[in-house]
Amino acid sequence: MNLNLEIMIYCDSCFSFSYILLNFHARCSIFWSSKKQLKMENK
Repeated sequence: MNLNLEIMIYCDSCFSFSYILLNFHARCSIFWSSKKQLKMENK
């Protein structure tokens, strides 16, 4: 089984690997965008 790790990156928000082409997992992009909004509101 040949996994091409070159096109995989570690997704910090759900602690698993995700394909770059998927732009992380959908729930993670929601997670990060909500985190960024919180940071901006706190300033």
